[in-house]
Formats: sequence, structure tokens, C-alpha cells
Amino acid sequence: MSETGAICFVKPRSEFHLVGVELSKLLIDCGALRFGSFMTKSGRESPFFLNFGDVCDGPSLDRLAELYAEGILRQMDPLPDVIFGPAYKGIPLAVAIASALSRRSGQPVSFAFDRKESKDHGEGGQMVGRKIIPNHRVAIVDDVLTSGLSIKHSLDFVGRTGCNVVGIIVGVDRCEKPADGMTGHTAAESIRSHSGVEVHSLATIDEVISALNSDDNLKSAAGLTPQIIESVMAYRLKFSR
Repeated sequence: MSETGAICFVKPRSEFHLVGVELSKLLIDCGALRFGSFMTKSGRESPFFLNFGDVCDGPSLDRLAELYAEGILRQMDPLPDVIFGPAYKGIPLAVAIASALSRRSGQPVSFAFDRKESKDHGEGGQMVGRKIIPNHRVAIVDDVLTSGLSIKHSLDFVGRTGCNVVGIIVGVDRCEKPADGMTGHTAAESIRSHSGVEVHSLATIDEVISALNSDDNLKSAAGLTPQIIESVMAYRLKFSR
């Protein structure tokens, strides 16, 4: 932190600056970004928590899907045939993003998601939605990238179909070290080096915090105090590279 109390995080990527600001506003409006003490899936005690499950009303989900669609339109050409979202929080994302992309592009984009457990009756199997086949171009979407374990599972799951995974896009990249047993400076770099698939994010956690800190109304709504900023900085120093 600087002597003036400003966050000394990285400069926001110019091409995604407005997307990051809009996403930050949405997360605060929905209560999807919280500060306190939380345990992540990877076992790290974090001073902040992102829960995209709180983006749970129609207008807010539409806003979020439009941001993802904008990111996909910028980064993936031609567009994917299928949007895959992992259960559970990736399910509404995949459905809403496929709808937003279809509406904006004028061409049909399908969705698919997995079940936590295989179904042994009815249609059976673990895949719901579009049946992914080898010639499909598939984009994986998820809410938050922390250690990379969830994305690795998704890559392994859809990879068994023989499809072409053309990209991964997450809402927020926490820019942290990969999980134990995974190499690379960050989880995103580890995924890229092992799979050859590019990882995109609407915003990094640095960009989200910087957006909050630069807007007094957002800072107040988020409850972002100097003490919280210090705890976030300490966490970032420990788990970021």
C-alpha cells in the first residue's frame, strides 16, 4: 500500500477496464463479494469470498451473461458451438451465456453441463444439454479461478468427448498459485501450459479491488476499509506469484 492508502495492485488491462468496473458493481449490488474470513476449496484461508451464486435474479444474471458474452466475442473467433459450465454454479452461467451469445451473434450457441453423479435411468450419463461430439468447439465457463482444480476437472471431463476446447473464461481470476502438484506461476498459467488452452477472465481480483477503491460509493457499499485492504494485500503476497 502506498503512503496515501491507495492499493498498489497491478494496472487494469485497458481492454477489459470497463468490463471489470461493471462486474465489480454487479458483484457488490448482489452481495456476491464479501470480506471477512473464508476457507477456499483449496484449503486457503482468504479475507475475501466471491459467490456468483448470489447473482440469482433475472436482470442481474442477464447483466452477468452479457459481460461474459462480450468477453467471448472479443477473444474467440469463430464462436464456440457449445458453452460448458461445471455443476453447480457453472450451470446457470452456461445457460445464460449461451442465450446471450445466440442473441448477440444471430447464430445458435448451445449449452451443456455435468452432473455430480452419473444418472442410471432415463437418458442416463453425466452430461446434460447438448451432447458434445468430437467436431464441436467448446468454451468452458466458470465463476472464479483460484487454484485451478475445478477447471482441471472440467477439462478432463469434456476432453473425454474428443471435442476442441477453444478457450476458458472465468468471471474473476484470483491470480493465485496453482494447487499442489500443479506447476506454473499462477493457476491460469498452469492450465495453459498443461492443456494448451487459453484462460481469459472478465477481471482479476486486483482489478476488482482497484475498481472498488477508486469509487467512494462502491468502497462504502463493499465495506472496504484500510484494515481489509491490508489483509487482502497480505493474502495476495502469500498466495500470489
